[in-house]
Amino acid sequence: NIGSVYSNKKSSRNLAIQYYLRALPLSMQLGDFDAIGTCAVNMGEIYITDTNNIDSALYYFETALNAYEKSATGNVAYAMKSIGSAYAIKKDFEKAIKYQTDAYKLASSMDARLEMAQSLLSLAITYELKGDVPKAISTYNKAKELSIEIGALYEVQDAYKGLALGYSNISDYRQAYTYQNLFS
Repeated sequence: NIGSVYSNKKSSRNLAIQYYLRALPLSMQLGDFDAIGTCAVNMGEIYITDTNNIDSALYYFETALNAYEKSATGNVAYAMKSIGSAYAIKKDFEKAIKYQTDAYKLASSMDARLEMAQSLLSLAITYELKGDVPKAISTYNKAKELSIEIGALYEVQDAYKGLALGYSNISDYRQAYTYQNLFS
């Protein structure tokens, strides 16, 4: 998908949106729910990087959720955790935690361990934004363990980064330093 190529650089994200906006109606015409979900979730991810467009991100994540619920891929948990991330940025922590917890439970019921780890990471970030650092650290640790177990290196790195920040926030600089070294 050309949109995904352009979405990698901030300077070309507008081009990515243009391509996704062309691909989305075509996917809808074809009734390809996987393609609808993928276009929509990718657009949501672009919009979520700009806090002025969180409502647009939510719209596209919800569109992705609706499409994935009708598809065969089972990417529902990914869309749910993304919706939770958008609500966390909006500081609606109750909704964020509900979506991310539900995403984790759904992924767990399907033994989709990567999606479980990703949901835990999103949940940890939400706790961090909420100011509940002990819960954030606990959740980052769960994500770290699961990510190491399945060999999900990007998620391990995200967990290390979150743990470094979390421990720094509670002035446990020894742990923060340990995780910072593991992260870098």
